[in-house]
Amino acid sequence: MRTIMLLSLFAAGCAKRPAEPAAAPDATPPETPAAVDPPRDVATIPAAATRAEPQVDPVRVTVESHGYLGDSLNIRLNVEVTDPDRLVKFVSWGAGGAAAVDSKGNELQPLASPEPDRWTGTLRPGSPAHPLVSFAKPVASAEWVDVRLSKWNVNGGRGSIVVRVPLR
Repeated sequence: MRTIMLLSLFAAGCAKRPAEPAAAPDATPPETPAAVDPPRDVATIPAAATRAEPQVDPVRVTVESHGYLGDSLNIRLNVEVTDPDRLVKFVSWGAGGAAAVDSKGNELQPLASPEPDRWTGTLRPGSPAHPLVSFAKPVASAEWVDVRLSKWNVNGGRGSIVVRVPLR
């Protein structure tokens, strides 16, 4: 009974509501709110800070050195575990999983490493690996090479790690 009364009161209230007037055809549209500046307490990260050393938690990959041997560019990497409580399965990129593009947009062909692939196994904190990856020599005018390393080689991850190798 109580429900019926409430429904009746609701219906009666809806019936008494006046219809909203239609907008005039020449009415101006509502103003769009102006863009709001971010709050002052929000920190912004400079673009240069976003190009820090590539990280794959719990591993850091950096370029240790690079050089030419004949028609090949050889890049020595440093792969270290950053978490003291983790062991990381690692397969060297010399065995596959590396690609490179120079600053002119040329893809560099991966080459067989000139040294035996001994950097495969479990990495421990404080015991970094130093794998060597090799590519065809870039054009003389190239200023840098971006090396894309598969995360699969580090604990079976997905995606890529990109390190930039300056050539000048």
